Amino acid sequence: MSTQSPPDLPSRIRTAFYGLATCDALGAPLEFQPRIMDSSQYVRDMLPNSNFSLPAGHFTDDTSMALCLAHSLISKNGAHDPLDQAARYVKWLDEGYMSSVAGYAFDVGNQTRQSLQYYRKKPELSTLEFVTNKFNEDWRCGNGSLMRVLPCALVARTEEEAVELGKRSSQVTHPHRRCVHACALYCALVFRALRGASKGELALCIREWLAKAGEDIDPEIRARLAQYESLEMWQQMPREKISSSGYVLDSLEAALWAFFITNTFEEGAIEVVNLGDDADTVGAIFGGLAGAWYGDVSCISDRWLVKMQEVQLVNDVVKRITSLHE
Repeated sequence: MSTQSPPDLPSRIRTAFYGLATCDALGAPLEFQPRIMDSSQYVRDMLPNSNFSLPAGHFTDDTSMALCLAHSLISKNGAHDPLDQAARYVKWLDEGYMSSVAGYAFDVGNQTRQSLQYYRKKPELSTLEFVTNKFNEDWRCGNGSLMRVLPCALVARTEEEAVELGKRSSQVTHPHRRCVHACALYCALVFRALRGASKGELALCIREWLAKAGEDIDPEIRARLAQYESLEMWQQMPREKISSSGYVLDSLEAALWAFFITNTFEEGAIEVVNLGDDADTVGAIFGGLAGAWYGDVSCISDRWLVKMQEVQLVNDVVKRITSLHE
């Protein structure tokens, strides 16, 4: 009896980025909408985005900013340059660079818009310091850096590098350590998923990461995630206790919950976007990790892929990321 070989790294990288973009587009029409409680009423297909009067299959700022970040990292051979990263975000905001709608950026988060206006006016390292000081309050812990951080894990050669890139990429617009640490943990998980870790091992990775971080970890992250001591504890968490708001910890927890409780990419994607609220972003966060873990684009429904817009942007960046590992 023949056994199928596990997906290789290029396949996992491709599926991770496709997972992010697809779940972003799948969840976009459900953004700002109340949670669907009855599973028989779940949205299971790509729908037009009435929030922005767009046809089905358009990814949002989550994927566009991930594409910007990816191209920045690629241009520096995997190194982080905060000013280049910020400049690409400004180009996206002003010109629609890497947008699924030519020449137009839509669905822009408030903190992202606010922070980018300072880089637009003064593209210097002093602006990074200014943003770090200005946007460091507890109430500024949105998911705007977590939603786009996936490329940091995809380009990294080591887990330590993935974690550090994730931290630095967050600081450009979301410098609070809760956002920074959420990005770091997510990158560690994606890095291990890309290399074949089981779901049980990934659940334990969260515990290991919290233990290793010690007192340096943001206490709210510790309080939220320490309750999950095993894969089974994720699976026992009831849906009604999972929030899908734009708060970074809610988004991270919701994406991880959907990943750990389901057995296929499609099942997890449908579960997570039907949480409603910030559905495109929790979808994108789930999609990046799940795509890295399942590892083959065939795990993503053809009925979704056929409706995806501007997929050449994803194909191009995947090809360039893969070349960094050759």
